[in-house]
Amino acid sequence: GWVDVFSRIHYKDIIIESLSYCRKEKGMELFAYVIMNNHIHLIIRSRSGDLSALVRDYKKYTSKQILHTILEINESRREWMIMIFSFYGEQAGFK
Repeated sequence: GWVDVFSRIHYKDIIIESLSYCRKEKGMELFAYVIMNNHIHLIIRSRSGDLSALVRDYKKYTSKQILHTILEINESRREWMIMIFSFYGEQAGFK
């Protein structure tokens, strides 16, 4: 179910903006990152020591922004992407 979300610049920009915000406001220390077509890799540290909370907040905010953008822009793959996200989200226990 790996969707090539980051093949579009809109979604890459969301990743960059979210990383920037977390660096400034959430105490994220960002050492390196790479954005692949369907996932990202980060080398980060939390100044507060609570890396799990930082990653949780980052993923929650970023995923909402990506979904909002998919629904708002003229995304040719919109229905397919939402279907894939819904299916795998339900498989993981999210509804």
